[in-house]
Parts: sequence; C-alpha cells; structure tokens
Amino acid sequence: MRKALKSLGEGAVASLLAIAIYAAALGCFIALMLLVVSMEEGGTTLSDATVPLTEAMVLLSQGTGFSSGPITLTIMPLLLTVTLVALIATLAARMGTSPAGFVAGLAVWVGANQYLSGGTRSIALLDPASAIAGKTALVFTIGYLLAALPRARAVRTLRDQMRQEISAQVRRTVARGLAMAFLIVAVLVLASLITVIVWVVLGYDAVGSLFTQLNMGTGSRITTTVAALAWLPNLMLWALSWLAGAGFSIGDIAAFTLWSGEGAGLPPLPVFGLLPGPVANETLRTALMAMPFAASFLIGLAFILLRPGFGLLAHFRGKAGQSGAAGKADAADSPVSRRDALQLAYPAGGSCLAAALASLALTVAFALSNGSLGTGRLAHVGVDVVAATQMVGHGVALGLLAAWLVALVGVAAYFGIRWIMSRRVPSTISANDSKEEQG
Repeated sequence: MRKALKSLGEGAVASLLAIAIYAAALGCFIALMLLVVSMEEGGTTLSDATVPLTEAMVLLSQGTGFSSGPITLTIMPLLLTVTLVALIATLAARMGTSPAGFVAGLAVWVGANQYLSGGTRSIALLDPASAIAGKTALVFTIGYLLAALPRARAVRTLRDQMRQEISAQVRRTVARGLAMAFLIVAVLVLASLITVIVWVVLGYDAVGSLFTQLNMGTGSRITTTVAALAWLPNLMLWALSWLAGAGFSIGDIAAFTLWSGEGAGLPPLPVFGLLPGPVANETLRTALMAMPFAASFLIGLAFILLRPGFGLLAHFRGKAGQSGAAGKADAADSPVSRRDALQLAYPAGGSCLAAALASLALTVAFALSNGSLGTGRLAHVGVDVVAATQMVGHGVALGLLAAWLVALVGVAAYFGIRWIMSRRVPSTISANDSKEEQG
C-alpha cells in the first residue's frame, strides 16, 4: 500500500513540476517580450496579456490553436513541443516510473491543462474541452513512455523472448535498419537546417525592411526573432519539402517551390521575408532535388559494405582469402553458397525497413508542421503532406535500392571472376600434364 501511494505521489509530482517549470519559463519570456515591445512602441502596456498568452501558448504547443481578434493561430511551435516532451521524460525518469505513477501524472497533467484552458477568456481556444484533454494526454503519454519503456520489466521480458525466438542475424538486420532510418532522417534534417540558414542569409535585407516597415525597435526585433525560433522545426520541414521539389504554401496567397515563389501579397510578418524565390539555375535545382536520393544512397552503401553495418566487403574479402589458401581443391567447387545469398538478403530487408520507417517519420513530421494563420486565405499554411512524403520518400527508397543494386553488381562481378578463374585452372593443369607426358 505504501509503495503504491509513493508511486502515485511520484507521478503527480513529476507532472506538476513539468507543467510548472514549462509555464513559468514560457511566461517569463512572454512577459519580457511584451514589456520590451510596450516600452519601444510607447503605447499602452501589453503586460496584462502575459497570463492569457502564456496559457494559450502552453496549449498551442500541445496542439490546441487559439484566436484573438483577427489573429488565428494553429501552427504548433514544434521546438516548444519537443522541449515539453523532453522535460516530462526527464522529470519522470528522475522521480521514477510505474503504472500507478503514470495514471496519477496523467490525471494531474490533464487537470492542469484544463485549468489553463479555462483561464484564457480574452483568447478563444479553437478546441472543445474533450479535444484539449485528448491532445494534452497524448503529449504527456509520449514523454512518460520515453522515460518508462527503457526500464520497464515487460519490455525486458519481451526483449528476452525475442532473443530466444528470433535469430541473431535477423535482430541485427532490424537494428541496422533502424540505424539507417535514423541516420537518413538526421542527414535530411541537417540539410533542411542548412537550407534555412541560407534563406536567412539571402533574406536578411528583406527581413530588415519588414522590421522598418513595422517601426520595430532593436529590442522588439531581438525578442520577436527569438520567439520565432519556436517555429524553426516547422520551417525546416517546409524547407525539406522545398528541397525535394514539393514546395510549401502560405494559404492561398503564395506558393514556394524550386520553380516559383513570390511573397508580395503576404502579411507583413518579418519571418515571411526569409521565404525563398525560385532557383534559376537548372543544374542547381536538379542537385537540390537529388539530395534525398544521394544521402540515402551513400548511407545505404556504407551500411551494406562496411563492418559496422552488414559488412559485405569484409565477408567476401575473407572468402577470397580462404579460397586462395584452399588452392586447387576449391577450384571446381561452386562459388555461390547459401550464406553468400543471405549476405545480400539481409541488407535488402534492412533497407526496406529503413525506407518505410523514414517515410513514416517524415509523414508524421510534415503533418505536425502544418496549421493556419487565419480563417480565410490563410486557412492552410505548410506543405502538402502526401506530395512532400512522396517526393522525399521516393528519393530515400530509390537511393537505398540503388545502393543495394551497386552491391549486387559488385558481388555478381566477384562471383563471375571466380567462376572464370575456376574454369581456367583445370584447363591450365590439363595442358601442363599433357606437355609432361609428351616430353
């Protein structure tokens, strides 16, 4: 009984600490930003909006949009969302995890967010209470499971059963497929970040012009720029779709692709000054669109050939050494074995798994990056999830397929050379024997 109460308390405390730390840090920054804007603008103070805006942003980072006057915002600040999930996982791991703690923490988390939703009277939330409860419960569950699953007894038991029932080579194939998918997604994210940095450099003057047009002082420029970083992952995902050729749109006002892009009709938001124009150089456009293919091809080929991956190169190098040591006795043997065939089958399975997981992860990420900035022409901002996933996912799948085909051609050439050599050795021996008999 005492242990159960302790678990309930640990879960509740972890949940309360997470929501308190997150809301307090976010509220302090919002208060500073509003104070700086009020001082530089010289108008009425905006500090009264700190509490409702903080409550609205806490809920927005969990998927609940809001509207205030002409402003409607449903684009999740994914950087804040990731930070919140990491905070929940860290505190849950520190306090301890258990089923009872999860239930208590979930109840406290949903209740605290319901309390926050009732306090935003000056800001209208766009979701009913049931939807808010579901979204906030999902965020807490993801964070708590990230801390609980690695140390859960059921997970360890399942892992032990899988080790007994599944062969070691299959387990290694799955692990390498997961590693390939993670590395491919990481490289794509890095490429999108570099793209955003290039946009920042090229659009620096345009952003400065928008700041001047809005009569924003230095402090306001700094604080609003820092605030905009909360949506940096969203912009990175849009940049990835742009790189792959699918592009993204700002409502019905503007669409940005490698071939077109014009932001003349957009609202005067400084971040819109970063959005790219068309790429005039056809060679550069082709190179940008080939980036998912090239990245997955190089990663897949490295995993297939090198020892930390499937080690195909080391396997056949060792086989060649054994064949050379065996000499004439192996000359007439078949150069192809069942083990050699499996050395190609396992990378094929790992590549298929990597392509599927990478596409799934990108689909979810693209969907989460979208939202709206209004109810009319700005009702949809972001990417076409299906088109973006197809463009990026096809590039990844084709790159992995090309890597496997290159490995297959190399293995076929290896076996072909061995077969030719196995035919030449007996004929050479026969010719030498006949010469000796004649002599």
